[in-house]
Amino acid sequence: MTENLVFTRYLYNKELVLESLENAILEALYDESLFWAYELYFSGFETEAFQKCFAVFHNYYNNYKKLEKFFLKKEREWTLSQATGSKKDEILAIFIKNMCMRKRDLNKEEPKREMYVILDSNQTEPFRTCEIKPAWKTLPLLCKYDLRISGKEDEDVDFHLELLREYWLFHASYSPIWKTRILEHGGEIDCTKKRVFFTSDESYEVFYESYGFEPDEQKLQIQKRCLGI
Repeated sequence: MTENLVFTRYLYNKELVLESLENAILEALYDESLFWAYELYFSGFETEAFQKCFAVFHNYYNNYKKLEKFFLKKEREWTLSQATGSKKDEILAIFIKNMCMRKRDLNKEEPKREMYVILDSNQTEPFRTCEIKPAWKTLPLLCKYDLRISGKEDEDVDFHLELLREYWLFHASYSPIWKTRILEHGGEIDCTKKRVFFTSDESYEVFYESYGFEPDEQKLQIQKRCLGI
């Protein structure tokens, strides 16, 4: 984790969300996989969410050749929906469901008859972005899972906690959803000072009323959950 970390819509470390998505799929944890996929997707990283799912498929499930053709067809549908302005976010759930229901045995022959699961938009509804009032309750209510990561312990816990507590909005501004929110409320992103400034106190108050998540005031458990500590 570096100083240049990116926070998602609910202030998770984006890099570790990508890792958590892969690990959850490999453990066939469907609901949790959807949580991580849509944490990326609804933060504005739609393409990266799809690319990660395809990478997991090609790395661990590529013996399913018929499924690959099915996925490629769905990918074309999603690409077309992007061009027409209609986002078919349920396609992401289709990818994940069809991987979670299969064993990742690269030495196993593909069954002669394959079954594919088609899902509708009802699968995405629980994961759409919610605006909680008051805003400071957002993280305790919506940060449902600990990041599912591997590797060594964080060697600089205090430093990363400070980034979340004191500079969270600047690091969140790298997510399209947060950048849009900031600019719509007259905010200015200062990359030199690593701060976000607002043109007036009134603009700041309006922004804060909707999006003041107050990570510095949250329980340590929530702060560590967002950072993967």
